[in-house]
Amino acid sequence: MSSLLSNKKMTWNEIRRKIKYSIVDFFIWFANFFFWWLPEKQKGYALLSLHVMCFIILWILFFILPSPYNIIPPIILTLVLLQFYIFRGCIVTKSEHHFHKSDITVVDPLLFILQIPPTNDVRHLYTNISLTGSVVLMSIILGSKPYLKSLYNVPEKLSSI
Repeated sequence: MSSLLSNKKMTWNEIRRKIKYSIVDFFIWFANFFFWWLPEKQKGYALLSLHVMCFIILWILFFILPSPYNIIPPIILTLVLLQFYIFRGCIVTKSEHHFHKSDITVVDPLLFILQIPPTNDVRHLYTNISLTGSVVLMSIILGSKPYLKSLYNVPEKLSSI
């Protein structure tokens, strides 16, 4: 981080790379700290499991959180989508690859089910589709809530749901 603060002129790619690998190092530290008893390869799969669970938890929180706070999951997904573009891929996936030394990603099971060969371009495409689709779907649901409440005459006590 001190090199980011030095007087040397850095290009955008150098800055982005330093930030990216600082965050990757954090996730590697996280896995080493919380999964200390697991062998190296299993730490990568543990991170992969958490990776999938975070996406599911965001969808659950979207439906559980009361009305002013259920905007948080789409904002988080938008930030994840932005980091995917800024850092040219997922930072958590880079951390997983550090441990299990293979190119397995979160979308590979979906690609397997759809019988699509997993290449980097296909993985990026399906990740973008799932993240963008989730943000759009959450936004449509949020936008239609007032209409649905008025349509079904939801009582005030239940309107915060």
